[in-house]
Amino acid sequence: MTGDGAAAPFKCYSWRKVSKASTLAMAMAMAMDNIFVIALIFSFFAILRAYQHRVLFWGIRFCNHW
Repeated sequence: MTGDGAAAPFKCYSWRKVSKASTLAMAMAMAMDNIFVIALIFSFFAILRAYQHRVLFWGIRFCNHW
């Protein structure tokens, strides 16, 4: 018995690569979630399209200041 067990099919993958791939997928999913939340906030407060970039820019700048 070699002790490979259920992990034998995954032996060719490095766990570091799997971890990086899952981290990247999670970050991309959260980024898409943030886009939908920002769109929801803009529509709720009826921010005109012409001002959305300015509101987003100053909102991020203000949050990063603290």
